[in-house]
Amino acid sequence: MSTTPHGTERGPSELKSPAQVCPFCSGTGWKPEGNGVVRCIHGTPGTEHRAPVSTIPAHEIPIGAHELRRRVDAWLRAGRGPGYTFLEQAEKSLLALLQSHLGQAAAASLDSLARALEAALGRQVTDRTLKKLVHDLRVTHGIKVGSLRGWKRQPRALGGKLTSEGPRGYFLCLTAQDVLATVGTRLHEALATLEVVDSLTDGRLGLKKMLAEARGQLKLFGRSAA
Repeated sequence: MSTTPHGTERGPSELKSPAQVCPFCSGTGWKPEGNGVVRCIHGTPGTEHRAPVSTIPAHEIPIGAHELRRRVDAWLRAGRGPGYTFLEQAEKSLLALLQSHLGQAAAASLDSLARALEAALGRQVTDRTLKKLVHDLRVTHGIKVGSLRGWKRQPRALGGKLTSEGPRGYFLCLTAQDVLATVGTRLHEALATLEVVDSLTDGRLGLKKMLAEARGQLKLFGRSAA
């Protein structure tokens, strides 16, 4: 039996809720201190882990700009992302910068983010370093960082082709449209690559059915985001 943030006793099966996991050490024993703050019983005197109740919210879609800023604040205070994984200092600095760039209309260019991150960290930040930080925020921490790669689809009357005239940059996703803008081109590129692999291996990898299903799912996602 362990104590929840509200001071009641819970059985082992009820301790699986993220709200009852310490954002610092993943412990499940809490003691309430009032004012919406709890203390992890695993911390040592003087260095106890304290955090607001339910301090690690998820990055859900769709979400309002005000609510996303509030959740970013919670991640930064806890030093952990939605997946309860520790945020490194460079990751926290980048996340704090992205907090001002919500939605694809407010995307920040790679160059401007790199320069701002250099000022925050006091060291050089290369394009490769920035892209790795963005990758880790997405994959390791479960934060939906969107990106525009400079591609823009022409109107159908003009052929509907992709051109390189669109905006480029990173942002935090607010809507399904933001997610689609980020993953659409990548998925088409990945599927095209797998088609080449399937052709060159004479279909021996069994990719044809998977490719057809993936293209169908992509169309459904595009319709749901519209």
